[in-house]
Amino acid sequence: MNSIIFKSNIAELEAQVNALKFKNSELEVNIVELKTSNKSLSKKAEWLETELAMSKHYCALLKNSIYGKRSEKSRVSHIEQMSLLFNEAETYAQDEEDPVASEDKQKALKPGTHKKGGRKGLPKDLPREKIIHKLEQEELQCKCGSELVHIGSDISEQLDIIPAKVIVKEHVRYKYACKSCEEVIKRAPPEFTPLNKSIATSNLLAHICTQKFDDHSPLYRQERIWQRLGVSLSRATMSNWLLAGADLFKPIIALLKEDINKATYACSDETTINVLNDDKSKNYMWLHMSGTRTNRAIVYEYNRSRTGEAASNFLKEFKGYHQCDGYSGYNELHEKTGVTGVGCMAHARRKFMDIVKVTKNKGIASDVVDIIGKLYNIEKKITDLNDDEIYQTRQKESKPIIEELHKKLLHYKDQAPPTSILGKAIGYPLNQWAKLIAYLEDGRIRIDNNDCERAIKPFVIGRKNWLFSKSQKGAEASSIIYSIIETCKANNVNTYDYLRYLFENIRKAKNKGELRAILPYNIDASDLAAS
Repeated sequence: MNSIIFKSNIAELEAQVNALKFKNSELEVNIVELKTSNKSLSKKAEWLETELAMSKHYCALLKNSIYGKRSEKSRVSHIEQMSLLFNEAETYAQDEEDPVASEDKQKALKPGTHKKGGRKGLPKDLPREKIIHKLEQEELQCKCGSELVHIGSDISEQLDIIPAKVIVKEHVRYKYACKSCEEVIKRAPPEFTPLNKSIATSNLLAHICTQKFDDHSPLYRQERIWQRLGVSLSRATMSNWLLAGADLFKPIIALLKEDINKATYACSDETTINVLNDDKSKNYMWLHMSGTRTNRAIVYEYNRSRTGEAASNFLKEFKGYHQCDGYSGYNELHEKTGVTGVGCMAHARRKFMDIVKVTKNKGIASDVVDIIGKLYNIEKKITDLNDDEIYQTRQKESKPIIEELHKKLLHYKDQAPPTSILGKAIGYPLNQWAKLIAYLEDGRIRIDNNDCERAIKPFVIGRKNWLFSKSQKGAEASSIIYSIIETCKANNVNTYDYLRYLFENIRKAKNKGELRAILPYNIDASDLAAS
C-alpha cells in the first residue's frame, strides 16, 4: 500500500516538474520576446530622438531663413550688412567737401603729403550745359569808386537727369514719277525694321529686353510705365516682340553653345521654372558656362526634365573639367571618356554652416568650417597670379590643409549617426572627395562653383518678379535673352548697347564667320559706341 502511495506521489511530482518545465520554457520564450521587443523599442526611441533632433534643426534653419542671416560670411560682416539694410543712408552719408574748397586745402598741405578730396568728379563724357552766373551792374562798383573786372571763374557741377522722352520717328518716303512717259514711278526705299511688321526700333526693343531680363521689371510694370508716358503699349505686344527677338538671336546662342563645348573647363547649375501651360509641376532652367573668365560664354537652356540627359546632351562634345554641385544628375556626364568631374567646396561648407547658424556652442561643424576657411583665405591671395603660380601655391599651401580636413572628417564620421544632420554634412564631402580636391590639379579651376551660381542668380531674382512663364516657347525665349545678357555682363559689355547693336545688325551677317565676329567677347567696343 505504501509503495503504491509512494509511486503515486512520484508521478504527481514528475507531473508538477514537467508543468514547471513547460512554464519555464514559456517564460524563456516570453523573455526572448521581451528582449526583442525592448531592443526594437530602443531602436525606435533612438530613431525618434534622431528625428526629433532633425526636426528641431530644420525648424531652427527655417526660423533662421526667415529672421536670421542667409550669408555664409562672419558675424561681423552680417552686422555690417544689417546696418546697411536698415540704416543705409546714415551708414554711407558723410560730409562732402566743395571741390573748390577741397582744392584749396590740397594746395595748403605740406609737400609730400596727400589727402583725398571730397566727392569724385563727374564723368567727362557726359553732356554739359553751361550756366553763367554774373553779378549785376550795380554790384560791380567797388567802394573806392572803380569798377570790378572779371579775373577768373569758380566752376562747380550738379548732376541732373531728364526723364525718359518718347518720340515717334515718322518716315516720309518720297515718290517720283516720269511726266514724259507717265509709266515709271519710284519711291525711296523703306526704313529698316528689326522685326517685320513692327513699329519698334532697335532702341525700344533693347530697352524692353534690358528692363525685363537685366533690371527684372515684368512686362505688366513696363506697361504701367508706358502709360505714365502717355503711350498705350500692351504687355501682349511686348511679349510678341520678345518672342520674335529671341528667334532672331538663335544663331548667336548656337555659337555660344559651340564655344562652351570647345572649352576644356566648363561649369553648370540648374534651377526650377514654373510653366503654366505644362502638365509638369516643375520644369528646369539649366545654365552652362565656359569656366575661364576671359571670353566667357554663358547659355541658359530650358528643359522639362532634371535628368542627367539634359546636361549630357548639351555638353555632348565637351572634353575636360566639368564643375557643378553634388547633384547626381551630372554623374552621367562625368562618366563619359575625357570628362573629369569637379566638385564645389562652397556646397560642402554650406551644410556645416547650416549647423553653425543655429548652434550656439562651438563644435565639430564650426571646426570644419574654420578649416575650409583657411582654403578660401589662400584663394583670396592668389586671384592675381597666373595659372601655373596658382597651381604651385595650392600644392604647397592648400594640399596640407586638404589632407588635414580629410583626416578630421574621417575622425568625426564615427561620432555622428549617418542619418543625422551632422552625419549628412560629414558624408557629403567624403562621398564627393575626389571631385572636391580636383581643383588642385589645374590652376584654372576654382575651388567652388560660385561663378555659375552667380550667373544663374539673375534668373532666380527675375523669377520672383514674374513668377512664371506662360508657355514653353516663352521659357525658351527667356533662356535665349538671359544667355546674351549674362554673357555681356561676364565680358564687361554694356547689355543695352549690345542688344541694340544686335537688333540693328544681326540680319546683316551673311555667314558664320560674320556672326562669330559680333559675339559679346569678339565685338569691337567702337562698333557698339557707333550703333
